[in-house]
Amino acid sequence: MNATLYKLLLTSLTMVSLLACGSKVEVDDQHGSASIGTANVQSSEAQNAQPVSFGAEPVIGTAALSLSEAIAKSTGDTPLRVKGLVQDVCQKKGCWMILSDRELEVRVTFKDYGFFVPLDLGGKTVVVEGTLTETVVSEADARHYAEDAGQSEAEIQQIIGDQKEYSLIATSVQIQA
Repeated sequence: MNATLYKLLLTSLTMVSLLACGSKVEVDDQHGSASIGTANVQSSEAQNAQPVSFGAEPVIGTAALSLSEAIAKSTGDTPLRVKGLVQDVCQKKGCWMILSDRELEVRVTFKDYGFFVPLDLGGKTVVVEGTLTETVVSEADARHYAEDAGQSEAEIQQIIGDQKEYSLIATSVQIQA
C-alpha cells in the first residue's frame, strides 16, 4: 500500500472514530484539510458559566420583565423580554414549556416550530424573547399538552372545555447561568 493511500485510510478511520464519539469533523475539500472539534450538544447545562441560548440570538436591549409586568405591558404584537422559572417542558421533544413567576403561568411555544428546548429544562430560570397574547386552547389541545407533559389519564380526563391561558411565541430562549 503506498504512503498516500495509507494516510487517507488512517485519516478516514480517525474521522469516523471521532464522529462516533460526538465530535464534529469539518472537511475542506478545496484545501485538502480537515478540522476536528467537539459537537454542539443541546443540553441545558451552561458551559463556562455563559448563558446558553436556543433559537435566534437575543436582540431586545431592555431588561427582562416578570410575567405580571409583561402581561400588563403586552399589546400582542410587540416583542418582550420575559424572565421566569420553567415549570414544565414537553417531554416528547421540547416543543413547548410552561414559564412561571410563582403567581402566573404562560405557555411558551417556538416561532415557526423553528427550535426546541432541552427536556431537562424544568426548574431552571430562563429569559425568553417573543410576543405574548391571551389565547383560548381547545379541550383537545389542552389534553394533548397534558399528555405530552406526562400527566396521568385521570388528570387528562379532568380537562373539560376550552381553557384560557397566556401564550408566548418565543424567538429566543436563554438559560440563565
